[in-house]
Amino acid sequence: MNRVERKMLDLLRDLKENHNVIAIKAEFEAEGSRTDELVKLNEVVFRADMDLYIKIGGCEAVRDLDQCRLLGATGIMAPMIETKFAMSKFIGAIKKVFTKEEIEDIKFIINTETITCYENIDEIFNVEDIEIIHSIAVGRVDLSGSMGLSRDDINGDKVFEITKSFLDKAIAKGIVPGMGGGISEQAIPFIKRLGNSVAKFETRKVVFKSPESLSNIKDGLTKAMEFELLYLTNKYDFYNRMAQEDVVRMKMMESRLSQIKGNG
Repeated sequence: MNRVERKMLDLLRDLKENHNVIAIKAEFEAEGSRTDELVKLNEVVFRADMDLYIKIGGCEAVRDLDQCRLLGATGIMAPMIETKFAMSKFIGAIKKVFTKEEIEDIKFIINTETITCYENIDEIFNVEDIEIIHSIAVGRVDLSGSMGLSRDDINGDKVFEITKSFLDKAIAKGIVPGMGGGISEQAIPFIKRLGNSVAKFETRKVVFKSPESLSNIKDGLTKAMEFELLYLTNKYDFYNRMAQEDVVRMKMMESRLSQIKGNG
């Protein structure tokens, strides 16, 4: 491990022991994580004895599911589940890639993140084999956008009412209720207002258990931001070294070509 990765490991151990952090997130979807950087992240997460959640690119992204399997992801998230059909596609893809024993060991999560999903949630929760789904994550940024609201409205009453409805419907189906999207200090009153309706909430990279983490959540969120910055720094250093490794050779070849063309 390099210096940055050791800092990441120390921070993860702190987040786990003192801030009730239960998992670290990565994603093939909007973040576009590559396999090699996930291998590096997974080593840090493994050494911290934490779960790694990975968001795949869609409800039937079989290749992404294969990658999750190879990486040993303990949580797999499917984005934009808006219809009963999309839900059945995700469950079908799970059963195609994973054995029954593997399915029992993985937390399968769906992102409930649009007004269309809200309108169809009862049908979504009634698909065959819904018991495979461990939890939901209400994505408040996309939810507010799909409602024609701005990001400034993310902590307002309209988003709160739909978020709480999502969570309560999940609880009624025996599904763990979670949320994310714009989780910052400004979201703390929103989370506290949800009370027992939310069991976990997540930043871009870090998943907190609720309500246990709320006692010192400002400090926890600050450390979550620090972890994400370290992750991005490590990612930049890794690819920058790869990009620079042939520069000397390139300059030498340019010089040789220049000499050959000049002599010609």
